[in-house]
Amino acid sequence: MTQRTEPEVQLKSLPVTLLKRRKRANKDIIKEQRERSEQLRKRAKLRRSQVRRPAFFIASARKKARDEMRLSRQAIRKSPVVATDAARLGVIIRLKREDEELSDDCRAVFRLLRLDTYNQAVFVKVNQAMLELLGLVAPYVAWGYPTLQTVRDLLAKRGRTFFNHRKHAIDNKIIESRLGKAV
Repeated sequence: MTQRTEPEVQLKSLPVTLLKRRKRANKDIIKEQRERSEQLRKRAKLRRSQVRRPAFFIASARKKARDEMRLSRQAIRKSPVVATDAARLGVIIRLKREDEELSDDCRAVFRLLRLDTYNQAVFVKVNQAMLELLGLVAPYVAWGYPTLQTVRDLLAKRGRTFFNHRKHAIDNKIIESRLGKAV
């Protein structure tokens, strides 16, 4: 008997760098597919949330009507009395309310006070006219008379000023250019 030897099978060999490149490409493809499916899920969720049911519009109309009734009752009532004619420094902070459906009067007051967003504060002179404005937006703001320390903290940490028709953070350069030798 003769012994048969099988021919050696040559295995295909590929460079390691090519194999690593393929593996990395496969991982990238899988990652892109995951990201795309996540985006599609988010888009579908957003689309579902954009569809508003009639109950939403009815509720918002009722809230707006309630706010207008509050304003009309406020107009009939006597306005708050200021003890002195001298204006005091006050700070007004706009609060976030979940059920906020503002009437046009409230929007106008917020525009006048430059309270565009929630948690925004402004310093004002509190006099009779300002108290009447505050009465209109009372449920949506918190206000009071700040201490010197509160004023310093707010100005140092969050102070903004209008300069060249834009809002800028307050810094020494702007103060010197605007006030000059006054400080």
